[in-house]
Amino acid sequence: MTPQGGGSPIAVTVMGKGVEGASNSVPATATLRVGDGAAHAGDTISLPLLRTASKNLLSSKAVEFRGSFHFTTSSLMPIGTSAAVVTQNNKSSFAFSCPINHSKDTQITFSFRVLPSIDTVTEVGVEGLLSVGGKVAITSENGTFRLLPARKDTATTGGKDTTSGGKPGITFEQIQLGRLAPNPAGNTANLTVRIIEKGATTLQLVDINGSVVKTFITKDLPVGLSMLRLDVQDVAIGKYFIVLQTPTQRRTLQMEIQR
Repeated sequence: MTPQGGGSPIAVTVMGKGVEGASNSVPATATLRVGDGAAHAGDTISLPLLRTASKNLLSSKAVEFRGSFHFTTSSLMPIGTSAAVVTQNNKSSFAFSCPINHSKDTQITFSFRVLPSIDTVTEVGVEGLLSVGGKVAITSENGTFRLLPARKDTATTGGKDTTSGGKPGITFEQIQLGRLAPNPAGNTANLTVRIIEKGATTLQLVDINGSVVKTFITKDLPVGLSMLRLDVQDVAIGKYFIVLQTPTQRRTLQMEIQR
């Protein structure tokens, strides 16, 4: 800038706020992934939610992750959670929250009962993720659940079956929930079961939240095949699971009620 009347230029410093919103802080990020899993029908499986990557998470002051866990309805039944399960078509989900664990990768573990299903490989994952207590940009990666083929042979140790607590003669395939007809059912349905051991047996109807809706049997059933008539006229329409529990094994079968 040159003053009036000539002379040397004068240096001028412009003072101001600069670019609004500029900051030296670096945003916090995190990547969460559901671990893969594989199991047989009737087993219980735990799937971890893993923090596979993060940046500036501790300095963000965030204390909790929240979101929704989704899975295939016909493959898995959640257990150990009081959260309501929302089902649409063959996809179910439930809300969860967990404290942020800075010292370990595993943030929370979800438990499921594995169901007999025609879907042998299904997707499990989380969505709608957010942080509480601080701002974190969260991305998610889905995992895979694989239904293992039915066990054909008894696992033996010294001639004893280790899949049934060491009791000889009890194999995974010998206790069965057979044909259910009709399915979907209206007011009644016929079910074939095969029992191979003596002892207390229960047959129950369980909803998608894992709550017992109705108990059909709580007694010893004769060894061999039995045809049972199930009265469900007092049960609301919807999707359920029939659960057969014997002294050493457990079987599940999906049932739908329509009217």
